[in-house]
Amino acid sequence: IDWYGISQEPETNALISVGSIRAPELFKDWIFTEGGNIYSFGLIMYHLSSPFMKDIHEDSNLDITSEGAPKSYVTLMNKCLSNDPTLRPTITQIVNTLGGWYLEVERNIDTPIVIEFRIADEFDPDALPLMGEDISVRSLLSTIRKLGVDLIDINQFTDRKYIGEGGFGSVEKALWRRTNKYIILKRIKNISAINYREHKAFIHELKIHIRLDLMDRIVRMFG
Repeated sequence: IDWYGISQEPETNALISVGSIRAPELFKDWIFTEGGNIYSFGLIMYHLSSPFMKDIHEDSNLDITSEGAPKSYVTLMNKCLSNDPTLRPTITQIVNTLGGWYLEVERNIDTPIVIEFRIADEFDPDALPLMGEDISVRSLLSTIRKLGVDLIDINQFTDRKYIGEGGFGSVEKALWRRTNKYIILKRIKNISAINYREHKAFIHELKIHIRLDLMDRIVRMFG
């Protein structure tokens, strides 16, 4: 597997490769193997899910995550990018995995894999409008009511404790007075990744939760 820059007929008999998709071991012995091709395939997977990546140099160790990509996709990608060639999957294993994903999506059945890819599509920041202002609070409340979701005053939640945060929001643990049970609260972060449209992003995520709440394999959510 190689890159567009060397797609033309070379004028030399020497081995040619491009560093940005070259396996680490090729920097040392220049022996092309199936394992090296698998590593290059993993980097192509990364390029497909993320727009930018620093160039790879000799002895470079990659710790790659693709924000927003399905977990199964990232897992396969990182296996391909293992620094140990013997731990990388074979091309047969990759083809079988990708073929399995394709069949599940084509059947349009709500399997865990299909749900992963749907959620990844929903969370694509580019899916949020780039132009126009964020929707008003009135429109936000109207949309929530139309979705059949109850509004709960934030003062109903006490003993709030920070748990962590991700690319789009932060998560807290809190006690819900009405039920006297602990629940999870998530707050959308108004950042450039959502084009500073926190109301639209909230509705976007709320629709995902409603869809997931109908799945019998997923724990029910309060909202």
